[in-house]
Amino acid sequence: MKVKILIIILLFSNCLFSQIESFPQYPNPVKIPISLSATFAELRTNAFHAGVDIRTQGVEGHEVFSVSDGYVSRIGVSPYGYGKVLYITHNDGFTSVYAHLSKFNQKITDFVRAKQYEDKSFAQNILLNEGEFPVKRGDYLGLTGNSGSSGGPHLHYEIRYTETQEPVNPMFFGLKINDKIKPCIKGLAIYPLDNSFVNHSDTAIYLETTLKNGKYILDNHKFSVNGNIAFGINVYDQADGSNNKNGPYSIELFANDRLIFSILSDKYSYSETRYINSLIDYPYYINNNERFIRTEIDEFNKLKLYDKRDGVISVNQGDTIDLKYVVKDYCNNISVLNFTLVGVEKTDVIQCD
Repeated sequence: MKVKILIIILLFSNCLFSQIESFPQYPNPVKIPISLSATFAELRTNAFHAGVDIRTQGVEGHEVFSVSDGYVSRIGVSPYGYGKVLYITHNDGFTSVYAHLSKFNQKITDFVRAKQYEDKSFAQNILLNEGEFPVKRGDYLGLTGNSGSSGGPHLHYEIRYTETQEPVNPMFFGLKINDKIKPCIKGLAIYPLDNSFVNHSDTAIYLETTLKNGKYILDNHKFSVNGNIAFGINVYDQADGSNNKNGPYSIELFANDRLIFSILSDKYSYSETRYINSLIDYPYYINNNERFIRTEIDEFNKLKLYDKRDGVISVNQGDTIDLKYVVKDYCNNISVLNFTLVGVEKTDVIQCD
């Protein structure tokens, strides 16, 4: 039974996480320096990324190893999706997934080939019982590759809760990366809701940020508002040695130093994928191919990634509210954006089509 504690801090190569659950610590699944081309819960088209993508130096053929004792519970082969993939159910309540492989080890290869001949089908989804293919920590599983719907050689690596099959962030399990680069805050959106306004307009405003002396700033950081106001932020993260634009670990919004909204890339359920287009400013994404994560949470959005759900604030005449976005990556590199709302008299607004 997992021990519940108030806060546990996991330190991985100077990477800091605050969690409410302790996790087993695994070795890396490949014996090469770990560099990520995609992070957990990264936003994709109509989906969240369920694991991390480990770069394999642009080539296939690196050996992949089981991260813990257990057994092979599922084998997949497909020209699409995860391609050649192995699922290892461990004795600690978690299942590890290794996808886009180029080759299984010889024992699994022989078993799969026999099934393909028997079924007269290349595609396979084989469910196995405990004891058929037991594995130990460090056992060789196969080789990294580019099979399935893969855009280049890499290892897609997932950890799931075995009981629920919910994906959980693999970084909590000891995956070690080097990263000293702060997340990038590209833009801020301010949304007047209902009969509200910002800068005397009832239409959302979208603002680009500027990086100056290591800080993200706006050309004008004060906004005249009245009514209920929500926000959006456009961010990405990069790590040392990689040009990929990945998702950050956390986004927090403070109003007068009080946390009102946060989203953490810790775990989610596959059934929650439907909420991704509610999480973002979907019309803006369709028109501009840029994702702003909204602080207004729709009534039926039950996404578990939300940690604090009070992202709409009411501003009246005479109020001054200092807002601060704090964006963190997996190694606790932090970027901040400050701005201020000034409550003014409610007047006729300029309506824009």
